[in-house]
Amino acid sequence: MAAPNTEIVVVMDKDVEQQRLSFDEGSNTDNDQLVEYDPQPALQREIWGWYAYSWAVDGWTAASASVFMPLIISTMAYTGGRNVVDPAKPCNLAQPCMVKLGTSEVTPSSYTLYVTAIAILIQAIIYIQLGAVADHSGEFSYYLPKLARNTPSVRDEKDPVERAKKLTLQTSNISLSGFTAGYVGGMIQMGLSIGESQMSQSCVLYAMGSSFKGLIIGCAIGGIWWSLFTIIPHIFVTRRRGPLLPKGENYFTYPWKRLGKTMRRISHLSHLFQYLLMWLFLSDGLYTILKVAVLFAQTVVRASSLVILTGSLLTMAVGGPSTVLWKWIERRYSIRPKIMLIILSLLICFIPLYSLVGLSPNVAGGTLAYARSTFAEIVPIGRENEMYSMFLITQGGGGWIGPLITGVITDKTGNMRYCDLVILVFILVAVIWLYFINIEEAKKQAVAAAKFEAEEFGIKQIKDDQSS
Repeated sequence: MAAPNTEIVVVMDKDVEQQRLSFDEGSNTDNDQLVEYDPQPALQREIWGWYAYSWAVDGWTAASASVFMPLIISTMAYTGGRNVVDPAKPCNLAQPCMVKLGTSEVTPSSYTLYVTAIAILIQAIIYIQLGAVADHSGEFSYYLPKLARNTPSVRDEKDPVERAKKLTLQTSNISLSGFTAGYVGGMIQMGLSIGESQMSQSCVLYAMGSSFKGLIIGCAIGGIWWSLFTIIPHIFVTRRRGPLLPKGENYFTYPWKRLGKTMRRISHLSHLFQYLLMWLFLSDGLYTILKVAVLFAQTVVRASSLVILTGSLLTMAVGGPSTVLWKWIERRYSIRPKIMLIILSLLICFIPLYSLVGLSPNVAGGTLAYARSTFAEIVPIGRENEMYSMFLITQGGGGWIGPLITGVITDKTGNMRYCDLVILVFILVAVIWLYFINIEEAKKQAVAAAKFEAEEFGIKQIKDDQSS
């Protein structure tokens, strides 16, 4: 059924239930109606496109951004620094070393963390600019809630409570499977980068060893990997419409107006914004762990670049199966995504407690996946792009605060072990905050926001006969 001069929309009572209900059999329902802007069934090729995106991007993040880049920056710092004990000798791990950062002198490890913080801050600012203009800084992440609620198993379920359960599980499943693909991609990428070739000296992939040139080539492979495999999701994924641009508005100014309007109505989505602030702390802890772990191994353990890269490869090899394990546990014991997120976040606390040795199964990928899928449940329909832009901006914001603080600590104390305390505090604060966030209330606020959005755009709400 179509409204005159408007896009085809579908309104179903069960769409309200899927936003409001989760595993709570006793949840109350009403007859509110809600617009679904793009009700097309999710095709299998779209889901494979989502996995391909994770294969490309998460592989680069796990290998190049988290391992190669800290090693490259740290090596550059040691090369350009001065030996404090004997200025005639080059910097080395056995003696104190200082390197110029602006007008100050800092340790090579602090230099790496400071540069990382500055780079991520600039990246976050770019995200804000591009996201406000193009409303696409969320990249393909905004596709998650759209895909989950339009998969056949969710769409075909008639019972609203069962539909809500399937939606929750489907959202987590797609998110976790995406991270699994990312870990596999990262493992292959890392394997290519550190693999030895006995064919000839002219072969591009030669032994990494501890050579600086080898690190550069390994990082470059990550960039090529991302560029090539990002083409696949653009081919497989179909663009799904959101609300139409209001009459008289344009794509350059309207997103800024909409963002300003959203910020003025924070109280109407209070639980969602609390979740974003919680994610600022949690993502900060998670991403700082990755950076500090590499520098810890290099400066405290004094492991070679090849040993660090090999250890990272083994970590990624464990990461893929671990996400499958968490998915099985969620289904087997019917655990809500929020509870899974709390459990995995608490498990991560053992990493800084054991000085980043990481004896437990890899939990970082599962934590990120459940953070993303939980957020998908509380995003208002029609505002996926905007909200996931904020999600990634918050994630980027968290990515520079931790390195900055740990950089100062390392510089002032000369002991990277104190950084573990900062990471532990960030994660524990996030877990406590998450515990008090009411996800069910957040879903109700999302429904109300989506209804308000539909009325604001002047879209006629039509009741689907099949949902009567």
